[in-house]
Amino acid sequence: NPADAAAREATGATVPPQSSPRGATESNPIYTVALPAPVSPVKTLFQYLGFVLGPLGTGALVLVFVVFTLLEREDLRDRLIRVVSHGRYTVTTHALDDAATRISRYMIAQSMVNGTYGLVIGTGLFLIGLLVGHGVMFPSFVLWGLLSATLRFIPYLGAWIAASFPIVLSLAVYPGFEVFVAVVVLLVGIELITNNVMEPWLYASSTGLSTMAVLIAAVFWTWLWGPVGLLLSTPLTVCIVVLGKHVPQLQFLDVLLGDQAALPPAVSFYQRLLAGDRFEAISVARETAREHGDDHVADEVLIPTLLMARRDRVDDDLSPEKETAVMTEMADVLPQLKTPSSTPSPTSAVIARVLGVSSHHRAEDLTLAMLGDLLTPVGVSLESASTRMLPSEIEQRIADDPPAVLFIAVLPPGGTVQARYLCRRLHRRFNDLKIVVGYFGKPRNFDQLLVRFRSAGASYVTTSLLQTRSQILALIPRAAVNEDSSVQPAGHP
Repeated sequence: NPADAAAREATGATVPPQSSPRGATESNPIYTVALPAPVSPVKTLFQYLGFVLGPLGTGALVLVFVVFTLLEREDLRDRLIRVVSHGRYTVTTHALDDAATRISRYMIAQSMVNGTYGLVIGTGLFLIGLLVGHGVMFPSFVLWGLLSATLRFIPYLGAWIAASFPIVLSLAVYPGFEVFVAVVVLLVGIELITNNVMEPWLYASSTGLSTMAVLIAAVFWTWLWGPVGLLLSTPLTVCIVVLGKHVPQLQFLDVLLGDQAALPPAVSFYQRLLAGDRFEAISVARETAREHGDDHVADEVLIPTLLMARRDRVDDDLSPEKETAVMTEMADVLPQLKTPSSTPSPTSAVIARVLGVSSHHRAEDLTLAMLGDLLTPVGVSLESASTRMLPSEIEQRIADDPPAVLFIAVLPPGGTVQARYLCRRLHRRFNDLKIVVGYFGKPRNFDQLLVRFRSAGASYVTTSLLQTRSQILALIPRAAVNEDSSVQPAGHP
């Protein structure tokens, strides 16, 4: 009652304590503890079985799916082809074969690496126990070798999980740290050799994935599916890359995740010239020379670079100043790409002389310089007439000193009209003059282009520098050609 409480407070009366359990006082309180009900043994058994039967049930379900998938593999394959092909059976078949080949090669290579890894680990532990452990055999060395080979199928983590068991065991069984140090050196050494020697050697071109793609795939699939995703990260990513390779709409996946070069050598060379990075541009050209030979650098890197610069200028994507800078950089790069064989020696004999003419642009002057580097090793001298020379001046030069062959360089866009006019004019005056026109673009109709130039007086039309060299040598008298030269015959660029 609030009134009674107020009265007691006013008079100073105290409230009698409430009843407490027998024997309990303020100095000796008695606490009450609620005990859980006893768990029956049957319930405990089911709890433990739940931890075991869960993974076993999942494994059994996976096994059932694997068995039935293998039994019905042809039917499932045909159904998959019908669903995803949309009538493009050739592309779908190539994609499935590509994915199966890559994954099979990857699994075979990984099995070889892991099997060798486990064999070395088991043998090494046996020798450590025999030599370092004073004759005391390392416990269960065969088991640790098998476990290392098996767990290494788990990317990144499996090898270190398997390594922890021998390391702990070496500390527990052997006195001192000699065996422990030997085990650590063995495990770290074989891991370094495997990662840096065996895996790059056996995995090269087996999956078609870049190193960064493998790391990103491991993180992504682990985040998505946990340990199972980590185990399947590489095969799943291989399938995605194959899909990007064969489906045009998904090509960006192959570019981002594949191991192929992101840019062709010519595009990379051109991009480096635009960025003003001459040294990296030279390294791109030299890498192409190492892969395909010095004679192919011009056709595969330099000429396409000039074509891209010309097209960008015509499309107004490249300013005149930037085009001039690219041409200047190219002119400075060419001497650095020369090989010793393309540099004429004072004692080398010149067996024939070719006059090269640019049809309409400075880029064709660079093309003539490249052709000269290809002709020098076979004893053919090329003299260049730049675009500044008038047709009458070229005509007078030929009259004063007739060349064995006249070569006209055309680097599109443009140049065709000027080249045809020059052919017609020179052929009219010098009827016996052999004229070769080099058209270094990709014409939509080469036969029509050939007819137009032949009607103007050209003897031959070529589309590459190597083909031009072969055709020029075919037009020069056989007795004049150096028999020791390794030049391909005409018609085989």
